[in-house]
Amino acid sequence: MQYLASVNSAAQLAAILDATPTAVIVVDADGTIVLINTEGERLFGYPSAELLGSGVEHLLPARFRAAHPGLRGQFMHAPTARPMGAGRDLFGLRKDGSEFPMEIGLSPLQTEHGMLVVSAIVDISERRRHEARFRAAVESAPVAMVMIDQCGQISLANTEMQRLFGVSDGELLHQSIEILIPERFRAAHPGMRNQFFHQPSSRRMGEGRELFARRRDGSEFPVEIGLNPIQTSEGTFVLAAIIDLSERRQAEQALHQSEERYRSVVESSSDAIITQTLEGRITGWNQGASQLFGYTAEQIVGQTLQALIPAAAQDSEQQSLQAIIQGRAVNGHETLLQHQDGRVLDVSSSLAPLHDSRGKVIGICRIVRDISAQRRARNAMQHALEEKTALLHEVHHRVKNNLQIVSSLLNLQTRRSSPEVQRALIESQSRIKAMALVHQLLYESSSMAEINLAEYLEQLLALIATTYGASSQGIALSFHAEDRAIKLNIQRAIPCGLVINELIVNAIKHAFPAQHKGQIRVLLSRSAAGLACITVSDDGVGLAADFSWQGPGGLGKQLIPMFVAQLRGELQHGSAGPGARFLIEFNPDTPEDDHAGGTDTHR
Repeated sequence: MQYLASVNSAAQLAAILDATPTAVIVVDADGTIVLINTEGERLFGYPSAELLGSGVEHLLPARFRAAHPGLRGQFMHAPTARPMGAGRDLFGLRKDGSEFPMEIGLSPLQTEHGMLVVSAIVDISERRRHEARFRAAVESAPVAMVMIDQCGQISLANTEMQRLFGVSDGELLHQSIEILIPERFRAAHPGMRNQFFHQPSSRRMGEGRELFARRRDGSEFPVEIGLNPIQTSEGTFVLAAIIDLSERRQAEQALHQSEERYRSVVESSSDAIITQTLEGRITGWNQGASQLFGYTAEQIVGQTLQALIPAAAQDSEQQSLQAIIQGRAVNGHETLLQHQDGRVLDVSSSLAPLHDSRGKVIGICRIVRDISAQRRARNAMQHALEEKTALLHEVHHRVKNNLQIVSSLLNLQTRRSSPEVQRALIESQSRIKAMALVHQLLYESSSMAEINLAEYLEQLLALIATTYGASSQGIALSFHAEDRAIKLNIQRAIPCGLVINELIVNAIKHAFPAQHKGQIRVLLSRSAAGLACITVSDDGVGLAADFSWQGPGGLGKQLIPMFVAQLRGELQHGSAGPGARFLIEFNPDTPEDDHAGGTDTHR
């Protein structure tokens, strides 16, 4: 302005101002525009001829015009230079009626014609647009953000910041940042803030000391703060991003507690728990592993698992490793591992894959249990079972042989007996063969606990036909099974075989008198209720009209109801056209209250 004061003519001043890239307007003490440069004309959209001699309020929005003369008068009363950006927000008015934000720098100029004021005007529309975008970005940030000036005054706080600290909209503006800091840290904070402004540089999250913040309600919480200096026309500001670490600290504490519990469980486990890399290098070794294999953790951690794997288990170990690499667990795998002293141990090993944060398999957790004692017990049990099996085979074989011997003795006896005695001996022989057949089938059975009923009845009919020479008498015996899956234990099989034997023998003896030919049929089926059903029928003379099991008759007539009672079954009889028909129904399964040692013959 000292230079301008030396300018001798208005023409020279106008030429200088036209060369200035900033809009310049010169007004007198009354606010009348006495000079405007070319940039001023462009900015406001007026030619200079329309503005010269008019009041400067003509370039202000209507809402500011009434107050402006007073402000202008104050400046003229104490004229001092005012730099750009100082004071309130200002707006200009173009000829087309549009408004724009502006900054004005004022300089007083004393001339021979009185006091003039030179106004340098800058359109800050673009800056305001950048500021708006910046504020929008800060506002939309998912973390709390606050901006402070060099004095520590808050100039910007986003919605997340308000939520985090429990304050209302605008409550933080122009407040000291120290109100958000716990009291025990406030005294030292201004010094640290000044150090940062003295050498401003970006500070990433998580760097520096442990920090705490204070909410409006007085509660404290741990935070992580990232700092970024921002240079503006108004000076240096700091934009701080603040993250509440409360949940993270709680998660870290929970993780630490979980790790402690895991470590406690692992160390207190009697099973060996071993962790290893996929290459087999041991990374974890608990006390149970030391007890099982003889190595201490100091001796084995960092070594390879090969020290524990004997040659006989190498292939098995490779198969387990491949399963783990594919992400599959291996449970209860019985294998061999080696003690430090060279002993080979029978173990049950369960392997599970260990994953990194991306789900990639990076290692193996192995739980090993010594099953040497169980293996010995199992081998002893298997040996005892084999001995029992051999004994049962021998028992059934000897019982069958003894019954066959008795049958043979009866056969010899018949040669020296009267015809009536011979018939009685043959009937007894038939009953013995029915029982011997049960023991034979049990001897041949893999389980030795039960026999197949269909197979038994087929062979029983063949024995009876041979014993009584049925075919030579013109009597045909036939068998059909609708259900070949019915099985009987010895408690059911013997009375079942004896009752069928009696029914067929009685039919051979009585159904076909006077050498009549005929047929005896046996049908095996299962009822809807699951009962075994055996039907014995013939096409002989049929039953007498007054037939009753309680009436007079031979031994067979007395034995049949007794054997059915032992089966806990029901017996029905009747005529089937020309002939007789008998139906036996019983549960093929052994009731729970049956005595293991035999059957009840008194029911």
